[in-house]
Amino acid sequence: MIKLLVVDDSVSSLKQISALLEGKYEVFLAKSGSMALKIGAQEKPDIVLLDIEMPEMDGYQTFAKLKEESWYDAIPVVFITGNKDEETKAKCLEYGAKAILTKPVDKDSLHKCVELYHKK
Repeated sequence: MIKLLVVDDSVSSLKQISALLEGKYEVFLAKSGSMALKIGAQEKPDIVLLDIEMPEMDGYQTFAKLKEESWYDAIPVVFITGNKDEETKAKCLEYGAKAILTKPVDKDSLHKCVELYHKK
């Protein structure tokens, strides 16, 4: 089963995304970047779904720290954001994101994205 790590400081967003993934994937939830790094080290996810706007450590900072981890090994990262501007999209791609999904996340887009970027 594909392991997904969903990182978002919003409990409602975590619940919404988790509900969309329920039953099809093994889902791990993190409410912060630091929690994501700990869970990632333990669970070694296949894909990380990462919110951009979070307190303490935002999505960009979390992704940068993720790349420094020995377990990381180029895991696909998909940014999830409420921002729809081109500047945000460009910055996500500069950081190395495989894709950017806009909140509220569409179930079909989410599943297609996971399947597309899952390492086979």
